[in-house]
Amino acid sequence: FPVTIYLEITRVFNEDNYLIEEIEQSSTTAGIYRKTFEYNEHGWLQSVKKFNGKEGEPVEEKRFKYDTFGNLTNVYVYSFNILKEEKELYYNEKTFILSNMLVIDPATKRVKILQFKDKLFYN
Repeated sequence: FPVTIYLEITRVFNEDNYLIEEIEQSSTTAGIYRKTFEYNEHGWLQSVKKFNGKEGEPVEEKRFKYDTFGNLTNVYVYSFNILKEEKELYYNEKTFILSNMLVIDPATKRVKILQFKDKLFYN
């Protein structure tokens, strides 16, 4: 059977081999989405912006924050520059494993609490 490709993805990397841009082009709808990736001074992902076609403003953006150990602590999700969701991640103080996550809807002020069970490690 012949294989038809409906989505072509092009990835662009910088000199440090970090992904900095991804372009998705649909052959069925002629739609183009472009994502840009930005990193902080530690090389940790700082933001992902998604653009529709050649628009100058992102239709969606995710921003990431980390603690001093490099653990992800916050994820902010924006749609057309309006904050739609915030995630707060909390880690166990002894094992440093993710233990809780709050998912906050800024519009309704509703909070979902996800609690993860502790894992046991044996020597």
